[in-house]
Amino acid sequence: MTVMIVDDNARMRDVIKSMFDEPETRVVECASGDEAVRRYDTASPDWVLMDIRLKGMDGITASRTIINQHPEAKVIIVTECMEPALRDAARTMGTYGYVAKEDLFSVKRIMGL
Repeated sequence: MTVMIVDDNARMRDVIKSMFDEPETRVVECASGDEAVRRYDTASPDWVLMDIRLKGMDGITASRTIINQHPEAKVIIVTECMEPALRDAARTMGTYGYVAKEDLFSVKRIMGL
């Protein structure tokens, strides 16, 4: 399985990455939405874990772009932003979930792991 972690905070990427410390899991790290959109094709991730507040292209725009270009993409929003409008936008575009960073264990539940 390949997991793409998109967060501009390297420490947070490390925390999320540690959840997938298994030989059969490859982790691709991106520090921006722009980078995630550029690398999606070559990385071919099974899951994208996307923060919302990113430098450059924000996570909502990046998720929408990835899903529009790759309808099979599985994106989970992982964020500190719990605003109802952002949650609704994520649901409308077809993300698989919207998880608070304080509740990272929900990510694996959504992924069926």
